[in-house]
Amino acid sequence: MNEKKDCNIIQDLLPNYIEGLTNEETNKFIEEHLKGCRECKEMLENMQTDLEIFKLEFVV
Repeated sequence: MNEKKDCNIIQDLLPNYIEGLTNEETNKFIEEHLKGCRECKEMLENMQTDLEIFKLEFVV
């Protein structure tokens, strides 16, 4: 696969990955991609930060 296509797939999977809904094989694919892709890694970090803020504001 080309790199941009991989990024699109990873970015689609990130919300499920964060929630623990992806399987072990998918997790390995995501984690391997994140090792070499700054853009996707930053997107993951931003999503995790946004989720933490949401939990702090709306979950009691």
